Amino acid sequence: MRVLIVDDEEMIRDLAAKILRKEGIEITVAESGTEGLEALSTPDSSVDLVILDLIMDGMSGRETLEAMRRTHPELPCIFSTGHLFNKDELPEHLKPNTHFLQKPYRASVLRELVRQIVPVG
Repeated sequence: MRVLIVDDEEMIRDLAAKILRKEGIEITVAESGTEGLEALSTPDSSVDLVILDLIMDGMSGRETLEAMRRTHPELPCIFSTGHLFNKDELPEHLKPNTHFLQKPYRASVLRELVRQIVPVG
């Protein structure tokens, strides 16, 4: 399994990557929506799940997801945010395969959510 983590906070990116690498998951990290889209556009990108910060400088998480879904319409996404957010605020076309994880989160919660979305084995 390969997970793309897009977050403008280095500490959050590194922590999520460390948690998931311990599970044997291959990780790609990006520090912006633009960088995340570039990672998805490479010929060898085979991402199974994106963990995406909702609030980022420059391109927001929602804008990033909009662009990702144009080329990868079925790609599952976890919005990770420290802000209050209601899934009902998303447009209908973005709701399928979109999940939410409130920051700060426990490692066990992240691992379990990832396993629920992309079962391994």
